[in-house]
Amino acid sequence: MAALAVGSPVAGADTTWTKVSTDFNANIVIPSLGLTGTTAVVAWTQETSPSTSDLNTVSFTTSPTQDVIGPASNKAALAWAQIDFNEALFPAPGGGLQLVFNGIHTIVTGDPLNGMVTTQRNPDGSWAAPFFVTSASSSPSTAVLSGAAPLVAGYATQGIEIFHANVAHAPGASDYNLQPQIGNCCGYSPKMALDSAGHLWIAWYSNATGATGMYVQQLDATTGAPIGTPVQAPNSESSNNNSFGAALACAATCRLVYGDSPAAGPADTIVSWWPGGAPTTIANLAGTGQGAGRVITTAYRADGRLWVAWFDGKTYRATLGDATGAGGEAQDAGVPKGTAGGAYALTGMAVGDNLLLAVNYAWNATGTLPFAVFVNTIAPPAPVTKAPGPRDVTLQVQYTLPKACTAKTPCSLRGELRTRTGRRLYAATPLPGDTKLVLGTRGKFAVPKGKKGKIRFYITVSKAQLLKAPFSTEGGSRVAETRLRVWYTAKGSKEALSVRDGRIKVSIARIKSGALPGLSGIL
Repeated sequence: MAALAVGSPVAGADTTWTKVSTDFNANIVIPSLGLTGTTAVVAWTQETSPSTSDLNTVSFTTSPTQDVIGPASNKAALAWAQIDFNEALFPAPGGGLQLVFNGIHTIVTGDPLNGMVTTQRNPDGSWAAPFFVTSASSSPSTAVLSGAAPLVAGYATQGIEIFHANVAHAPGASDYNLQPQIGNCCGYSPKMALDSAGHLWIAWYSNATGATGMYVQQLDATTGAPIGTPVQAPNSESSNNNSFGAALACAATCRLVYGDSPAAGPADTIVSWWPGGAPTTIANLAGTGQGAGRVITTAYRADGRLWVAWFDGKTYRATLGDATGAGGEAQDAGVPKGTAGGAYALTGMAVGDNLLLAVNYAWNATGTLPFAVFVNTIAPPAPVTKAPGPRDVTLQVQYTLPKACTAKTPCSLRGELRTRTGRRLYAATPLPGDTKLVLGTRGKFAVPKGKKGKIRFYITVSKAQLLKAPFSTEGGSRVAETRLRVWYTAKGSKEALSVRDGRIKVSIARIKSGALPGLSGIL
């Protein structure tokens, strides 16, 4: 069986986002993610009045077919006078998660909680009393549990500061400041990560005079002390890299993902890089109007393959590549409801083979509270296996059930995929552009009882029909425009039709390699 990438829907792609917050008015909110066992946790700061803020968390399990399962909401901080808009979830000694943030508990002089604190997540999802770390103004954007040492990195006008989170520091004190190694003010949005050998690394953005760009450095895994000298990432000077945080991930090795902007001319590429090698191109955003590096995230799976996700000006995209992030198919992950250009902070985390994304998105551009936090879990593309000779092709598609299918109200689906002409259409009746070439159909089948939300099923495409499709070349792929129809029937109701325009996209290199036997006729 061979699986082809389909443009929308795409094999493995999920374009449905789930809202986990109420609405707010802050484009600088940066959600953080953590994982304890199979439970994912998302955290974010939310102003509740001009003089109060809460630190909200939602715990849930997740899958590509249902983003949020069994959500439980808890507040890590309630009615503080002010809380920074970035925080960090990280493993706690002995298991579970802890959360570090900086804020003003009250306006009372000498309040012992004014400053950076940590709080540990209880087994029921609530949060323990906070532990005071420092009164320094550093805003903590990253933290790790390195062996038994909980280490935090934050940033403020004084630089990139490192703190041991189990130690109550003297007023305004930190353990180390990294920014003076390369220049004066300022350093921003650090990110730390541990490689599989236990080495600790950090990345941050500097806009110091003569030292602008992304930097990486090794830290002592026990104390957080700097080791060696910081190394600048090639062509990383663009201020787009100083938007919502550094995208650093580690496994056997590490990769920094950022926007590549050489001074010699215009470029808008997302790259991954590590000292000692050249940048690897992940995606080209030229012509999209979206600055590479502004909205990106990255995460390694346990098998050492690298997820990279970004916003391209119209939609979120995600690709699963090799250890450098190269070689993956860019999947369309869609956008939350509302306007197409409302992307701000993007955070990602591997959950098993999948990628969990959390975003701050301006879904209601004309409202007084336009922003909210949404999540989406992306599955990897369906695997491709070699077949001994020409066979039909099986495509995986995704459909969102209008209502849950129950024993009392069973439901069924059937589907059809055909080619079309003209541009993609999303809201037109009737839909022009149908051709007579039906690529494949799926007969009526019963939906499992109790199923709700997103469901995946397969349509077998006749290879003979596929070879008749009008393919064109786009970059390194052959592309055919398609139209998917899905008919939904619930007991006691009339059959309802849903239509989605998309495309079949086939890698030319994979056809030539023999990975897709029998498809050389579409070249």
